[in-house]
Amino acid sequence: MPRTTPNANDFNVAIIGAGIAGLALAMGLQKKGVSFTLYEEAREYSAVGAGIGFGPNGLRALDLIEPGFRPIYEEICVGNKPADAQDVFFEGLLLQEGLGQDQPWYGHSTWGHPAFNRKSAHRKALLDIMTSFIPIQNVKFDKRLTDIEQHPDKVILRFSDGEITSASVVAGADGIKSIVRKHVLELFHPEQVEPVYANAYCYRGVIPMKEAEDILGDLTDVAKFYFGHERSGVTYRISGGEVSYRLLANIVY
Repeated sequence: MPRTTPNANDFNVAIIGAGIAGLALAMGLQKKGVSFTLYEEAREYSAVGAGIGFGPNGLRALDLIEPGFRPIYEEICVGNKPADAQDVFFEGLLLQEGLGQDQPWYGHSTWGHPAFNRKSAHRKALLDIMTSFIPIQNVKFDKRLTDIEQHPDKVILRFSDGEITSASVVAGADGIKSIVRKHVLELFHPEQVEPVYANAYCYRGVIPMKEAEDILGDLTDVAKFYFGHERSGVTYRISGGEVSYRLLANIVY
């Protein structure tokens, strides 16, 4: 959504959604001194989810966005427990009785890269770090976008509370029911506006490491990917190893 007016002092960005993508953009704009406002539908920063980790490309991107992020992030992360398994992305097992531990390949089903150091963190701790780089005066909570109107020199935004404002650029990071996505696609690709059910659902949860060890023993030491017929699951450590994040995903019917 380009702006034609050349006056850079008037340039401002509206970011819709304060998830990880919206926060990362806000961090970058703040670092570059670009005027922006971050609009979030919730009444406060919301840590939807539990555990999260960045791959090499994600970390490299954040290094470019805000060099101060990585040192703080590294302090709250935890990796696999064994010293010789820090580069293991996941170890594959089976989602069935016995978990495949009786198979000849057991103990040789890991994948990763020597240059990759696997680390994860609690999502709330990650968001606390990211939001520390964003001035709170640039954030507006309890703001649900309802309509977008595009003009040659600006974009008009309308919110459910009656506020009408404008921006030079609008960046949509507002999730699966995105109003920005609808505005961009509705005219030429209306069939792609609404989210489509993928015939899959997942459960996720956080349990104390002690409880996880009582269930899985030393299988909790290294991140696991459990493969099953039309279903799968993953486990990995977060929060200094004191908590295990368990996600059962891709249960398809």
